[in-house]
Amino acid sequence: MKTMNLQEENPFAKTGLLLNSDTKFVLFVTIRHVFSYYL
Repeated sequence: MKTMNLQEENPFAKTGLLLNSDTKFVLFVTIRHVFSYYL
């Protein structure tokens, strides 16, 4: 139960998930831009 409360109170948990999704989106856009540039 303590670990669950710590995860809910930890701001890095939510920011980590958001950062992960944003990083994937940025990588996808960058790779797509690079491929469109070279092709």
